[in-house]
Amino acid sequence: MEQTPNTRKFHIKENPENVLYQAWKEADASARPQIEQNLLPLLRRHAAKVCWLVLHYHSDHLIEEIVEDAIINLPKFNGLSLFSTWFHACAMGTARVALRKQIRRKEVPVNEVLSMPNEPKDPEKDLFIREIKERLNDSDRRLFDLKAKGFTDKEIGVDLDLHPVHVQRMWRQLSNRLRFLYGRKVG
Repeated sequence: MEQTPNTRKFHIKENPENVLYQAWKEADASARPQIEQNLLPLLRRHAAKVCWLVLHYHSDHLIEEIVEDAIINLPKFNGLSLFSTWFHACAMGTARVALRKQIRRKEVPVNEVLSMPNEPKDPEKDLFIREIKERLNDSDRRLFDLKAKGFTDKEIGVDLDLHPVHVQRMWRQLSNRLRFLYGRKVG
C-alpha cells in the first residue's frame, strides 16, 4: 500500500507514544505528570535498548539520564515523526556522550606523575619519568625539570633567558609531543 501524506499522518497519530505525547501537549500543567507516568515505562524500555546498542551493557544510571533528558526536551518534539524515532535520536546522543566520557584519555597532571620529595617513591612513576627524560634533548629536559618543580613560566623564562610566552609555547609543544609518544596528557 502506497503511503500518501494523509495516511502517514494517520499512522503517526495512531502510534501509542504519539497519542500520549498529544495528550501531554494538550493537557494543562497539573495533568502532565500523570501522562508522563504512563509514558515513562515506554521511554525506559527504549532507553535500555539504546544503552545496550551503544555501550553493550545495562546502566540504570544512564537509562534514567536518557529518560530525564527526554522529559525535559518534550516541548521540542514537533510531531512530524514518530515519537519513538525522535526519542531514539535523543537517546543515542546522550548514550554517545556517555561513551565518549568513558573512553576519553586519562589526563595526568605533571605534579601527579612526578614524585615529590616528601611523597613515597613509586617505581612505576620513576620509570615513566626516566623514560621521558631519555627521549628529550637538553633544553626540553631542563624545561621539564623546572615545570616539575613547580616553577612559573616567568621564573623559567628568567632561568632560560626567554620570554614567558615563549616558555608557554615550548611547554605546549613538549606536552603535545609527550602526549603523542605516551598516549596520555602530561601537564
